[in-house]
Amino acid sequence: MESPIVGCPKPSRVDDACAALALELTADDMERLEGPYTAHELVGPFAHLLGTR
Repeated sequence: MESPIVGCPKPSRVDDACAALALELTADDMERLEGPYTAHELVGPFAHLLGTR
């Protein structure tokens, strides 16, 4: 069975995604990537399932 991977229009994108699995981020890397993130309230039809509404 074959099915497309959403968001990978080219075979090279699949190769890149697979190669990314081997990356190991340091604590500094994680801090730099997560630093700008601001959490927001979950909204939508399934928000109640996570207890946010």
